[in-house]
Amino acid sequence: MQRVVFKRPNLKHEIAPCTLPNVVPVNSVKLLGVYLHHTLCFHEHVYQIARNCNQQFYLLQQLHKQGLSDDCLSDDCLKVLFHSIVLSKILYALSAWGGYISIDVGRLYKILRKAFKAVWIH
Repeated sequence: MQRVVFKRPNLKHEIAPCTLPNVVPVNSVKLLGVYLHHTLCFHEHVYQIARNCNQQFYLLQQLHKQGLSDDCLSDDCLKVLFHSIVLSKILYALSAWGGYISIDVGRLYKILRKAFKAVWIH
């Protein structure tokens, strides 16, 4: 079993809760698909989103090279796939963690710029 102790990052006196047997303290935990750090920053979550989206971009590029957009009835097949496997990852629970990413917002913009430059968005 894991536990996360949330604390303020600049607290001078750290009060640790009593230890429980078979419970391991961790720095971050994935809860309902969102990575929570013990200091309530979301660097790990944004990192995981960027990593996952880059993997999905590779998949979409391979599908485009294989001619997916040519085989579809409309040119929107790759766009629909992008919305379902990339954009949904970025937007999931954004209202919960989006206000806390002032440092990492550039990484998310980079993902979106990469998407708009790609063929499946145009």
